[in-house]
Amino acid sequence: LIRIQLLENDYRQLDDDMAQLQNERDLLLKQKRILEEELGRSSYHASANVDLHVYTQKLENECRDLQCQIAMREKEKIELTEMIIDFEVQVSAL
Repeated sequence: LIRIQLLENDYRQLDDDMAQLQNERDLLLKQKRILEEELGRSSYHASANVDLHVYTQKLENECRDLQCQIAMREKEKIELTEMIIDFEVQVSAL
């Protein structure tokens, strides 16, 4: 009879331990899911930051190209203005 009571106590203790382990497992799974969601959000933001950096670099390169083109056009404008002045001088000399 005592042995049966001891076995019943052990069984109840094991049952309690199993319930506690199940609760801990459920909690760990919930924490895992939360961490996976946070990782997903972080990955999304990291990807967006990379995309933004690439886009910014592209814009900076295009801006430099445009500035070079503007400088070339200004130089051409000065050359054309000088040519016009030369032509006007030649025409007025006629």
